[in-house]
Amino acid sequence: MNRDETGRELAIHEPTASYSAEFVHLPLFDLEVAAGDGAVLDRENVAVTLAFRRDWLHREGLHAHALVLLQVAGDSMEPSLRDRDVILVDRSDRAVRSDRVYVIRVDGEAFVKRLRRDGDSIRVLSDNQAYLPWLRHRDEIAVLGRVVWFGRKML
Repeated sequence: MNRDETGRELAIHEPTASYSAEFVHLPLFDLEVAAGDGAVLDRENVAVTLAFRRDWLHREGLHAHALVLLQVAGDSMEPSLRDRDVILVDRSDRAVRSDRVYVIRVDGEAFVKRLRRDGDSIRVLSDNQAYLPWLRHRDEIAVLGRVVWFGRKML
């Protein structure tokens, strides 16, 4: 039996049918989206899966088949998102609503950015003020999905 830092025993439970019925296992892809200079989505392998409660997904109006997990690379979205954060992306939500965070593809590179509609263009914003915003015609940006959750590893 494993023990925690206080010496108490920790039970290790194997997944069971009830566990599977209660949770959805979502893929964390072995690739990163840039919060900085851009990343190429070229290694679309599943690294691991993370479990999310089915009832939470339902309450949030999310559908498991449309969700993927990605890892953030860079600091341009700090303080909201930090380097190495894990983000949950709803691939079914691609309609740009101002000031929400999306995963986008521009010129073949993937970014996680805050978007703001600006006429026929989209203003691409970083939360880190050290990065300047950019403006692109909406046809130049492929919205891959909206970020609906993030997780952070404590250092």
